[in-house]
Amino acid sequence: MGGTYGWGKSQVHIACSFTFFCKSKVITLLKWVIFISMIYFIENLETKHIKIGFTTDVKNRLSNLQTSSPYELKVLAVCEGNDKTEKELHIKFNDYHTRGEWFNPNKELIDYISQFPPYKSDNKQHGHLATLRKQKKMSMEEVGKKMKISKQGVSDIEKRYEYGNITIKNLMSYLDAIGYDVNIVFSPK
Repeated sequence: MGGTYGWGKSQVHIACSFTFFCKSKVITLLKWVIFISMIYFIENLETKHIKIGFTTDVKNRLSNLQTSSPYELKVLAVCEGNDKTEKELHIKFNDYHTRGEWFNPNKELIDYISQFPPYKSDNKQHGHLATLRKQKKMSMEEVGKKMKISKQGVSDIEKRYEYGNITIKNLMSYLDAIGYDVNIVFSPK
């Protein structure tokens, strides 16, 4: 059984730092890193149990789980989603629940997971704006219509992002236009 759910907008988390000038000296650099929210399916290779969880960094999450597991763990797949998606999947597969976020392997769960491409450890967890737009199968014209700007304006925003020269307002507007909810996290460098 497969299919996707209408969970609404996907989520992105943005970590950033700002540029401060003090007598012509740059203190920190403007830096935007976009983390895409995702659901992961991790298998315990010994017991075959499958964990359904939510993260913005699969590699880090796997590493943290592996530290506390006596058995090898493997990421089977990831898909776009957020904490609400995770809860809905836990409810959907509740009949197979064992403990915490772990589930017994079964045909329904395996079929669901198999609709997503197998996870490769070189999958990028961070996104460039153009990449995120293309993943949503949107053209610059479509994004421009939603933002009420031209195709060239969309191109300019994508370039400004790459150069680290984009306003929060433009970034949030762009991400909203391609269907993402935005959370901004300010953290020290």
